[in-house]
Amino acid sequence: MAVAQASSKVIGVGVGGHAKVLIETLHAMGTVEVAGILDVDPKLWKSKQLGIVVLGSDELLPALFEDGIRQVFIGVGSAGESKLRRHLFAKAQHLGFCIHPSAVISPSATFGEGLNVVAGAVINSAARTGANVRQCTRIVRNSVVGAGAAVVSDAPDNTIVVSVPACPLGKAKA
Repeated sequence: MAVAQASSKVIGVGVGGHAKVLIETLHAMGTVEVAGILDVDPKLWKSKQLGIVVLGSDELLPALFEDGIRQVFIGVGSAGESKLRRHLFAKAQHLGFCIHPSAVISPSATFGEGLNVVAGAVINSAARTGANVRQCTRIVRNSVVGAGAAVVSDAPDNTIVVSVPACPLGKAKA
């Protein structure tokens, strides 16, 4: 698992509640500097969110990449439709990991690109990520979540869930 390296810089995309959670997580990690936030709303440009300047829109990503910033976090949440979040993820392409120090993560867990693990999360042994999971949602014993799924309610034991929102596809092999 690759975690953002010490003294590296990261840019946030979006200034909503999810972005604020990630900014506080990055501050708690103490391993990266949040160099700025991007948002499409020009009224927010030059303002500060949790002490971080909103630089402009996501159109600045290529210039920031040229300036050496190689890590981005997507601060746009997705309680329902995740089209915008997926679009921003594809646009950023150079994502790092954001893991809150209070999260409990098994050393045998593996992660895909762009993982954000918030405070208090528990990722148990042999877990593999590839989806969005709403807070307070449980993925329980022998459940499988399809890549790109949006899990908005608990996944029952021995079940495969897929789609947006995630729904049962069938039984998982125990």
